[in-house]
Amino acid sequence: EYDPDAVIKMWGEPVGNHQNSGAREFFGGDLKGVEQKLEYLEQLGVTALYFNPIFSSPSNHKYDTTDYFTIDPMFGTNEHFASLCEKIRSKNMKIVLDAVFNHTSVHHPWLDIQQKGKGAYGNPKSDFRDYYFFDGESNHYIGWK
Repeated sequence: EYDPDAVIKMWGEPVGNHQNSGAREFFGGDLKGVEQKLEYLEQLGVTALYFNPIFSSPSNHKYDTTDYFTIDPMFGTNEHFASLCEKIRSKNMKIVLDAVFNHTSVHHPWLDIQQKGKGAYGNPKSDFRDYYFFDGESNHYIGWK
């Protein structure tokens, strides 16, 4: 039987960019752009919206999260996202987030490669040390667990 719910993602097709962030090699839109396209998406029969990572991150792809509780300013604010979620739900659409929880940015407070806090990079006794692979007690960072 045919499943009427369809999930589609057109790579390289932005939904609109309503701010000039100046970020290098960013080829996407923002939350306000998605909001402006909701009527169109509804007319197409879209039932779910899939978002690539939208949480704070230093990269253009956002797969290296620094804060899982904050929308990256390149896309908007937490308030923009909450408002957009309400509007999406009011149209009986679902939201799918590509949230990366199996690794973080090297700038995430848990690793803290710049040693600004209590991250694992500069502190072998850090509560977060077991989240990452290091070469023994050294700061030679190998990767995520």
